[in-house]
Amino acid sequence: MSTLTSQIKDIVGEDVNLCYQCEKCTGGCPVSMEMELVPAQIMHASQLNLKQKVLGVNSIWLCASCETCTSRCPQGIDISAVMDALRIIARREKVKAKVPLVPVFYTLCLKTLKYIGCVYEVGVAGFLRLRARRVMKDLPLAGAMMKKGKLKLFPSFRNASKIRRIIRKVKKYEAVK
Repeated sequence: MSTLTSQIKDIVGEDVNLCYQCEKCTGGCPVSMEMELVPAQIMHASQLNLKQKVLGVNSIWLCASCETCTSRCPQGIDISAVMDALRIIARREKVKAKVPLVPVFYTLCLKTLKYIGCVYEVGVAGFLRLRARRVMKDLPLAGAMMKKGKLKLFPSFRNASKIRRIIRKVKKYEAVK
């Protein structure tokens, strides 16, 4: 049976065992105050092979993937990629997400990317609002963003065929692995 650190290494190539708990990752994390385990604790729990604990907290789902932690790590560990790997492991092992809308968000983004050729923000946000039963939340903000040209009501399909080719290549690669 493989350890959590070896699973992470197999998925993203990062060696969690290099972490010596300086906590610079946590010091820079913009969402650490909302996490049950902060990035340094996630790294330490992973080193200790506390898989169920790590996969069962909200931290891996709340990670913004901003890479602030990664840029601050003196060991050069891509902690953001480690969080990605932990989400992948959780999905593979059918561990229920502590923040259920996050996997829905990722799935929606990938689907719109596949079919439209870009992430269709209005569609993704609208569906998430419906799913969370908070349709009116952020509506004034969306209107203001549209007025400023920051949010497009209709998506552009110009890259759809290129993206589908990339997705097919990735699926072939994953099938071989």
